Amino acid sequence: MKPLKLLTLFFSISLIISGCKKDTYGPQPVNDDASGNQPVINTSNTRLIICNEGNFTWGNASLSIYHPSNKLIENNVFSAVNNRPLGDVAQSTTIVNDKIYIIVNNSNKIEVIDKNTYQSITTITGFNSPRYMAVFGSKAYVSDLYQNAIYTVDLNSNQITGQILVNGWSEHLLKWGDTLLIEAITEKSVYLLNTATDQIFDTLSFSSESSRGMILDKNGKLWILFSGGTVNQIPSLYRVNLTNRTIEEQLMFFPNSNPNYLTTPNGEELYFIHDGIKKMSINDTVLPSTPVIPANNRNFYSLTVDSISGDIYVADAKDFVQQGIILRYNNTFQPVDSFTVGIIPGFMNFDYQ
Repeated sequence: MKPLKLLTLFFSISLIISGCKKDTYGPQPVNDDASGNQPVINTSNTRLIICNEGNFTWGNASLSIYHPSNKLIENNVFSAVNNRPLGDVAQSTTIVNDKIYIIVNNSNKIEVIDKNTYQSITTITGFNSPRYMAVFGSKAYVSDLYQNAIYTVDLNSNQITGQILVNGWSEHLLKWGDTLLIEAITEKSVYLLNTATDQIFDTLSFSSESSRGMILDKNGKLWILFSGGTVNQIPSLYRVNLTNRTIEEQLMFFPNSNPNYLTTPNGEELYFIHDGIKKMSINDTVLPSTPVIPANNRNFYSLTVDSISGDIYVADAKDFVQQGIILRYNNTFQPVDSFTVGIIPGFMNFDYQ
């Protein structure tokens, strides 16, 4: 996972030094390709939800909604509906029934909105620096950058109910049956948590550092991507047998090649950013050498794949200051659409109605 705060702070400081003013870049207009001033509500059966991080400390995070069926993009929907800013660094979203939980990292909160009207329902506060959420029934777990713990949240009351101690930075969370997998970035490990008792009962340790995502394939195997961190370790993609806790495969990249953002649409194919977008089968024993979508000097920052259509969505963060662009490709890697979103488009997920 990329250290977002340091990266975006660097670009923010660069702008200030060069004489640009903070208020030059703010929330962006709704409906870039339409004439109305309010979001179009729930126009299709599939929607892509996009967290635009915004610049660290500038408070210009935003939420965009894209409708694949009619290629409509709605920008800045949270502010347009609720008449207030979303906050500082929109990290991720989780859809639970009819609600969207928006984790706003540097604002130390989770905004809860109605997924159809985008109206605010409540704000959950009391976090340190929240990152990602995993849900088991009415109970949620939230990872944190600085807290040395993950939080438990009651989704009925939308209140923090407790903390589970971990060592250092926790990042992505993944459900494996009744077990929660917790990326422990500081420890180069993945913790296994029993969600019935909230006890960590095992740990998977890796030789690489700086995890950039983990997924489960259709066989229940864990895949986890490491960029290699800052100490010249070899970037690697691991496959882990969770049943017997063994590493079955370690596929190594060239040093300092910085692979990023592992995802899968169906548990059979893996996609990640590495000199463009690369794709491989879970049965492959070597890493792909050629991207299916070349970067062509664009700053690919995040991606997701529609599990129904197979369409690929890639975020170009440009210079981390101007509005980003999402590029849409079909499953044969041909361009379908491109559209402007907010500043630093990061986490993306689908709402299948």
